[in-house]
Amino acid sequence: MTLLKLVSIFRGVNHSAILDSKSLSKNVPEAFRDHYERLIFPKVHTFDKRRIEALKYFRTNLFIAIPITPLIITAGIFLVIWMGDYDGLATLTVICVIFCAILYLWYWALSPITGYKSSVKDEVYPNIFSYFGSDFIYKSESLMEAETFSNAGIVPRFIKEKCEDYIKGRYNGALIELTEAQLLTFRHRYDLRSQTVFRGYLIRLKMNKKFSSHTAVRNHQGWIRKVYSRVFSINWFPTKILELEKVGFEDPVFQRKFEVRSSDQVEARYLLTPIFMESLIDLEHCFGEKTVSCAFYDNDLLISVKHKSNKFEVGSAFNAMTFVEESKFILEEMNIIFRVIDILQQNEKTVI
Repeated sequence: MTLLKLVSIFRGVNHSAILDSKSLSKNVPEAFRDHYERLIFPKVHTFDKRRIEALKYFRTNLFIAIPITPLIITAGIFLVIWMGDYDGLATLTVICVIFCAILYLWYWALSPITGYKSSVKDEVYPNIFSYFGSDFIYKSESLMEAETFSNAGIVPRFIKEKCEDYIKGRYNGALIELTEAQLLTFRHRYDLRSQTVFRGYLIRLKMNKKFSSHTAVRNHQGWIRKVYSRVFSINWFPTKILELEKVGFEDPVFQRKFEVRSSDQVEARYLLTPIFMESLIDLEHCFGEKTVSCAFYDNDLLISVKHKSNKFEVGSAFNAMTFVEESKFILEEMNIIFRVIDILQQNEKTVI
């Protein structure tokens, strides 16, 4: 939250003008306009009223939280002085209580904004994804687990996972599952503090025809950097992936970007056609040159896309909510996944 926005909150909440559906729909792809006008635009007015109401509650909470915060700190300092135990357990306890009290206070202060954004996800996102088919569903809480992706060798070992924003549906007979994930592990062998080792998309494409091999395609840049930074820490490579043979390819661009390991070199070269390799490189560009890896594993095509930000977050509550940018982003992300499926269907051995 910028200082300018904070000042505007104290000065009062501005009611943003809402454009008509025809003006807004010009900003979305032509094929999506009718869907936008029928199912999404009718919610614009409703959610803008909720947004303004949430900002009003947030403004009220700020008037309470801002003066209370220094009072809590001051009370804690006086309590420590009164006890006279500057280096003991009592002082540490007071500091922890102060920290927790301030944390809870600001969690409460921000609750109108977080509640509003959560309602957008639960009520609007399902309508956006229904454009791709009646069987497409969206849930803010994920139903996927990251362990399979770790076993396939395209995300590191982890001790804890946080998954959200779950999408599921079918495209040309292929079952698609996607979630955003944050994976954590210990910092070092003797350091039990956790750190993030992966944040991004996990995508599963369910294939009807089983693969006889395990083939993993891992991005060079991301994996080399991780190995280098953990030379003296916990080995985060699954043992299975190190047992697979390296596979070489003639394409210098692909060879420079990716490392391929497989239990069957012949099938690996059959699966990774020039068109598919080009698609993987395009997939990186689509996601803003992020780290992309994939694996043909246990009858599925698994894809991991590493990025730092939460891509499915709702726009700022300080701006009128039109759902145009959210819709355009979702269309772009899903279309690249559909392209990968189309390429796979061109390979008669992996017909879906």
